[in-house]
Order: sequence, then C-alpha cells, then structure tokens
Amino acid sequence: MAFHCKPPYINCKCPYVTGDQLISYFTVVGGFTKHTLPYHIAEADLSVSLGKFYGSFNSILTVLGYNRNEPLAVHLVKTYCLPTILYGSEIWSVSAATHKSLSVAWNNAFRRIFNTCWRESPRLLQFYCGCLPIAFLVDQRK
Repeated sequence: MAFHCKPPYINCKCPYVTGDQLISYFTVVGGFTKHTLPYHIAEADLSVSLGKFYGSFNSILTVLGYNRNEPLAVHLVKTYCLPTILYGSEIWSVSAATHKSLSVAWNNAFRRIFNTCWRESPRLLQFYCGCLPIAFLVDQRK
C-alpha cells in the first residue's frame, strides 16, 4: 500500500497509523528504509538483503561442491545473488557505510569462490571475471 508523506516532517495518514504520528521506519520496494530526522536522509537497511544474498550464495556453493568450476560459480552468483542485494538500489541514498557493507559482501563472495586470503584484494579477480565492483553496479542502476 502506498501512502504520501509531506516534508519537512514525515506525517503520514495510513491505516496502520492513527492520527498524525511521526514515522521514521517504513517499507519501500520490498526493503526497509530509515529516515533520520531532522535531516530527512533515507538510508537503506540492508540486513534483509544481505541475509538473502548470503543464503543464496551458500546454497550455490553447497550444490557446486568442493571441487567447483570457478567461472560457473561466478556466473551463478551474478545471476542469482546479485539481484537480491541490489533490489531497490535505484531509490537508495547511498552512504559510505552502505557502500562498505555491499563491498564486503561482494568481495567475500569472490574470496570464497577462489579460496583466497582475506587480506588480498579481489579487484583483479573481478576484473578477469568481467565483473564490476559493487559500488559501480549500484551507481549504474540509478
């Protein structure tokens, strides 16, 4: 259900709120968004998306097994996991913390597929696999 909010305060009249109450947390496009007052900056709450990303990623690696084909794993992660983490990114106000949490998940996926050390940067792996860093993918979708 869509409802309209008026700046500078988010006073919403909807069936779930009685009267004019201040709302600071609501659902948008299947994900959650937090409004920080008094600045009215909407930030994405990625806990649900990251959980779905890691869940589908672990399922893919379990099905592929220990002696997996790395290009196939990268293709499956790009096909099934990446859309779950980028769903709704068109409307996010992306902060440095959001970029960092997205980058950590994307980089950890490459580190785990190729069994590299956590200290090594996965940028070269992403380059050779034809994948962009997650910050560029989020900016492309806007």
